[in-house]
Amino acid sequence: MTTLLWAVALLFVASVIGYGLKLLGDNMNVRLSCGIEQSFIQNTFGHVLRLPLGFFAKRSSGALSKQINQQEEVSGIVNGFSQQILPEIITLSGIIVIMFWQNVTLTFISLALIPFYLFIAVRSANKLESGLAGYYEQWEEVSARIQDALGGIKTVKLSGAEKREVIRLQKAADGAYADYIKRSKLAHRYIFWESVLTRVSSTLVLGYGGYLTLESKADTW
Repeated sequence: MTTLLWAVALLFVASVIGYGLKLLGDNMNVRLSCGIEQSFIQNTFGHVLRLPLGFFAKRSSGALSKQINQQEEVSGIVNGFSQQILPEIITLSGIIVIMFWQNVTLTFISLALIPFYLFIAVRSANKLESGLAGYYEQWEEVSARIQDALGGIKTVKLSGAEKREVIRLQKAADGAYADYIKRSKLAHRYIFWESVLTRVSSTLVLGYGGYLTLESKADTW
C-alpha cells in the first residue's frame, strides 16, 4: 500500500510538472514567433517603402499588403520547427544511438539509403522552388483581378464590363490552377520514389534480421 501511494503521488506530481512545462514551452514559443513575425513584417515594410514609384505602378496595393503581412506563414514555420522538427531530431538522435548499441550492421543497413533519400528530397525541393516566384505571382494576379473589379464595381457595371472581367479572371485562374496541378504531380512523383526507398530499407532490415534469427536458431540446434 505504501508503494502504491508513493507511485500514485509521483505520477500525479510528474503529470502536473509535465503539463506546466508544456504550457511554459508554448508561452516561450509564442513569444519567439511574435518577435520574429514583428521583425520580419517591419523590415519588409520598410524595404517596400524605399522602393521606387515604378515598382508600385505595376502592382496592386492589396497584393503588396498581402506579401508584406506574412503573419500566418512565419508563425507556421517557427511553430513547425520548434514543436515538430526539433523534437523529431532529438528523438531520431536517441533512436540512432540505441540502434548502434544493439546492432551495428543492422543500423548501417537501415541508414545506407539515407543519402539517396536526401538526394531525392533536395532535388525535389530545387525543382519545386525553381518557379516559385512566378507561381505566387499568378495567384496574386487572380486576387488582384477580383479586388480591382470589386473595388471599381460602379465603373464595371456602368461600362457593362462584367463579362470581360469574368473572362480576364478565368484566364488568370486557368494559368494558376494549371501550374498548381503541374507542381502537385511533380511533388507526388518525388514522394513516390522517397516511399520506395523507405520500403527498400525496411525490406533489407527485415531480411537481414530474419537471417540473423534463423542463423542463431541453427546454432542452437
